[in-house]
Amino acid sequence: MAARTKRVAAKSIAAIPAEAIAFIGVAVLVADTSYELYAACQNLRDLDQLYTDLDMDEAIADDAVHTACNPELPDPREVWKGVMQKSSQWWQRLADEVSLSGAQEPIQSFAVR
Repeated sequence: MAARTKRVAAKSIAAIPAEAIAFIGVAVLVADTSYELYAACQNLRDLDQLYTDLDMDEAIADDAVHTACNPELPDPREVWKGVMQKSSQWWQRLADEVSLSGAQEPIQSFAVR
């Protein structure tokens, strides 16, 4: 489990630059999350086996196993579509917050194309 956790941590750090790239980053983010959930599922199964081997009464909760082992991840295209639809709203909200904070120059709203 320690080696798996170390691999997942290293992979997560390595994925940061790719996740920042528009559109491709969304696909990398979904793939990265899939891998992390796969590793979490394996950890839960190993832990459950360890509890059994040690004759411990503790059991891994079924909902924890279901969440990690049977995730419903979004399609990267749908995620990107949602980002594109809401980007101008998020930008406007940021501009409003900056204006309310007393910034000298207001941020102009724009839509990502």
